Amino acid sequence: MASRNPNLPSRVPKTVFSKANLLADLQAVDTDPASRNRVLALETGFRQRVKSHIASLPIANALLEDLVRRGNLWVDFGVFEGSAAA
Repeated sequence: MASRNPNLPSRVPKTVFSKANLLADLQAVDTDPASRNRVLALETGFRQRVKSHIASLPIANALLEDLVRRGNLWVDFGVFEGSAAA
C-alpha cells in the first residue's frame, strides 16, 4: 500500500455545516444593504459573463468558412510555399 505524502498537512476533521447556521449567515447578508448589493453585483457579473460566452459560441450548423469570414474564429494558416510571404 502507498504511504501518505509527508508534505501534506495533517489530517483535519470533516467540516460539518449546520442548516440553521447557514440560514442565519444568509439572513445576515440579506439584512445588510452593503452585503446584499455586493452579492447582487457578483451574481449580475457572473450572469453577464455566461451570457457573453454563450452568445460567442458558433451555432450548431455553422460552417468553418463562415466563421473565418465573419472573424468569429481565429485560424493561423501560417505561411505556405508559393505565397507572397514565403
